[in-house]
Amino acid sequence: MRLPSAAPPAAFIEFREVPTPDWTCDVRASAETYHKGMARHCCDLTFRSKTLCITHVPALSTHDHYLILRDIFCALCGLRGAPLLHASSVDFEGRAVIFCGVSGTGKTTISRLLSARHQVINDEINWLQCSASGFTVVNQPFWRLKDTPEPSLPLASIYLLEQAETCEVRKLDTPLDAMGLLLCAPYGTEDPALGVRTAATMTLATAAPLKRLRFSLDSEEIDQTIRRDLSA
Repeated sequence: MRLPSAAPPAAFIEFREVPTPDWTCDVRASAETYHKGMARHCCDLTFRSKTLCITHVPALSTHDHYLILRDIFCALCGLRGAPLLHASSVDFEGRAVIFCGVSGTGKTTISRLLSARHQVINDEINWLQCSASGFTVVNQPFWRLKDTPEPSLPLASIYLLEQAETCEVRKLDTPLDAMGLLLCAPYGTEDPALGVRTAATMTLATAAPLKRLRFSLDSEEIDQTIRRDLSA
């Protein structure tokens, strides 16, 4: 498998089927390896050799395949040092809008509220690329997406979420508020690419359109609030 525009191969991926789980259900990381064990599969990544081993039980469900694809995607992005955000995103008329926040702020909720009007790109992990023309959000063709948008979409805005009674977009009070984006970056402290990816996220926080969105559960109000902000 290769990342877009990646050469030589980004990683070597091996699949191993076992009758019953022979791994521990936990997450362990070191300078050389990363292990993530789940109920029906585990992911073992060796950074130096760029080898990813996926061990799994038989008869995987559609959801199991989604989880495996997600782990492969994140592993490949990690090897490349790409900025990742634990966030949801939607295709807002040909441009990507990202919703960030710590757990419980409503990332999945807001993407579901907007799904009747806009295609959801992803509601878990988002990968961004930076070029001379700006930032793009890379689509991930996993099982949740039936009619996927374009392979990559230009970034329109990133919103740090805050639930409220009404909808309102606010500018960030201080530059330090932008560092809240780091809380949405799923990096491990022993990740060998930590420095590269932290720097990429810092660039994203300072150079990309980043605002605070207070939102209610009214999908039409959310849509109109974002529409006004993007056209301003």
